[in-house]
Amino acid sequence: EAEKSVEELGTANAMLEDTVSALNDQINADKEIFSKIEDTISKKEEEDAVEAEEAAIPDKIPISNAKAILVEDPYADSNGGATNGIVFATTKGAVVTATAEGTVMHVDTDDSNPFYTKGIVIDHGNGYVTYYRLNGDVSTEEGVVVSPGDVIAVLTDDAYVAYEIKKDGEFIDPRTIIKEDRG
Repeated sequence: EAEKSVEELGTANAMLEDTVSALNDQINADKEIFSKIEDTISKKEEEDAVEAEEAAIPDKIPISNAKAILVEDPYADSNGGATNGIVFATTKGAVVTATAEGTVMHVDTDDSNPFYTKGIVIDHGNGYVTYYRLNGDVSTEEGVVVSPGDVIAVLTDDAYVAYEIKKDGEFIDPRTIIKEDRG
């Protein structure tokens, strides 16, 4: 009877070893699956970060629904000061739009300046800040989060829109990054 008990214990032990081995195999398979899931999540997070960074690049034309013609800076010799970017001449009713995702940081009125009456500043993150000087009705306010193409102003007369971009605190030429003409 002792031999039979030893034999039964041996069989039970073998079955237990088989079960432990199967469980270890399953654990290793699960580790591989979890590793693949973690890799997928990491890649998605990286893609989302790249998309967010690209969305913050102000690479759109700031005028839509009207012809905007790039002109020499009419502010160069004015009290308002030269533009550190580019100037568009456009027509009454032209829509001024955000050129990238961001937060409106400043909206002002400067009625004493004969060359422009409104200024809008948008912080796009990743070091980009855009500045708009224009004659028109501003349709945004400080603290508003904007997306590319969101209306921030409408020109009330044939007028100019001065458009400036800072990257990491330094003005850059908008023509170096504008890549989309929205007509």
